[in-house]
Amino acid sequence: MNKNFVVNDNQEILVFKAREIEKLELDSENDFRDEISSRINNDNFIELYSGWDYKNKYYIVVVQI
Repeated sequence: MNKNFVVNDNQEILVFKAREIEKLELDSENDFRDEISSRINNDNFIELYSGWDYKNKYYIVVVQI
């Protein structure tokens, strides 16, 4: 799993991706979101986008406030 930070004055945009959810031993996209939330260790974020791309990577893009 990777995360990229794009810093804007008072916000961070975080991008998380995984090649296969199974590699994280998670059962669903919702479990992946929950795992991301726990890794951020903060509930103050807004999900902007989530979904699969053509390379079978699942993306979650969130803004942490």
